Amino acid sequence: MDRGKTQTQLLRLTSIGIFAALSIVMLLVIPGIPFPPAPFLKYDMADVPILVASLLYGPVAGIVILVIVSAIQAFGIIGDGIIGFFMHVVASSVLLLIPALLTRRRPGRVVMFVGLGLGAVGMAVAMIFFNLLITPLYTGLERSVIAGMLPPIILFNLMKGGLNAAIAGLVTLALQPLVQRLVRRTL
Repeated sequence: MDRGKTQTQLLRLTSIGIFAALSIVMLLVIPGIPFPPAPFLKYDMADVPILVASLLYGPVAGIVILVIVSAIQAFGIIGDGIIGFFMHVVASSVLLLIPALLTRRRPGRVVMFVGLGLGAVGMAVAMIFFNLLITPLYTGLERSVIAGMLPPIILFNLMKGGLNAAIAGLVTLALQPLVQRLVRRTL
């Protein structure tokens, strides 16, 4: 393997580690904001670095970071266990895969922001099903109670996904030139 390719891979791996660390730091430093209509939901910005990494380095990088961060969050920081881990991975996978896959196929700002919007909507739609199926297991609430809470749950997921996607899109636009310069220097 030539030296430039090795350096590029090292830069990519290091960047992915930094994005994972940023996500964890955001969980620790910026407390989750509770959503009163559905008290088991909290807004946090931990998905922003994960989304940025997936847009810069592809969906596999995003999923790897997501799984690592979700495990640390579920079994360490927040302690919501396997159910919290599963719900975070499912919701955030939809949020990051749609824009990451779209921008891999057709790079560009418009496609990226359309993909981010579709990712936020996709997350909200996917979580309708998973909230009805899984949320009763860990809240102890009846499925009918959760069904009655669906409008605020959908609103929360749209707001969380939309806000995190918008921030990630702006950060990605700011970082893309820097990442491209660094990659050019290593080649």
